[in-house]
Amino acid sequence: MAEGGGAWKEYAGGYTDWVRQRPAAVTEEKASSKSSVREKSRAKLSCKETRELASLPKEIEALKAEQRSLAAKMSATEYFRQPAEELRRSEAQRRDRAAADGEAGAVGGVGGESPASASLRTLS
Repeated sequence: MAEGGGAWKEYAGGYTDWVRQRPAAVTEEKASSKSSVREKSRAKLSCKETRELASLPKEIEALKAEQRSLAAKMSATEYFRQPAEELRRSEAQRRDRAAADGEAGAVGGVGGESPASASLRTLS
C-alpha cells in the first residue's frame, strides 16, 4: 500500500487488516481534512442566497398548483377530443413542470410515460 511521500509498505491480510495496522498519522490527516470541510460549509449565505431561499416555498407551491391544474385539465373527459397539437402542448408543459419539480415521470405509465403521452403516440 502507498503510505504517502513515495513510500510503499506491504501488509498481510485484507483491507480491514490494513486499516487496523496503518500508521496513526494517516488517520489524523483525514480527520483534520474533514474538519476543514465542515468549517467551509458553515459559511454565511449571501443576501441574494438568503432571499432566494426565502422565496423557494412560494415558488414550489406555485409549481405544484400549476401541476394540479394541468392534471385536472388532463383528467377531464373532453380533454382527448381536442386537436392533437393542443394535447402535445399540454403534455410538454406537464413534463416541463414535473421536471422542474424534480418529479419527472411521476404520473404512472410505462417507462415514466403518462397516459396522455401514450395516447398522443397512438394519435401520431
